[in-house]
Amino acid sequence: MKIIFKDYVMEPEDSRFNLLKKVIRKNKETGQKYDYFLMLGYGMSFEHCLNDIAHDMLEADEKEVSIPEWIEQYKAIKNELLIAIKS
Repeated sequence: MKIIFKDYVMEPEDSRFNLLKKVIRKNKETGQKYDYFLMLGYGMSFEHCLNDIAHDMLEADEKEVSIPEWIEQYKAIKNELLIAIKS
């Protein structure tokens, strides 16, 4: 069973998880776009996967923020993840 949150996929492996992110790639020869799953980590705990998803989502937003702003955004993403888990 795969666990999916937005563009992220957690694949169970024994008692740990592999974390992948769906990205759009473009074929150099044909120019056709396709989905590619980028490996972000393997053999990770569930909590570590959640933290890495939050960090990756924050890195995607390339603006400059202060530490308090970054912490607030991090908390908001973690809260969104926890709400998704509970529903």
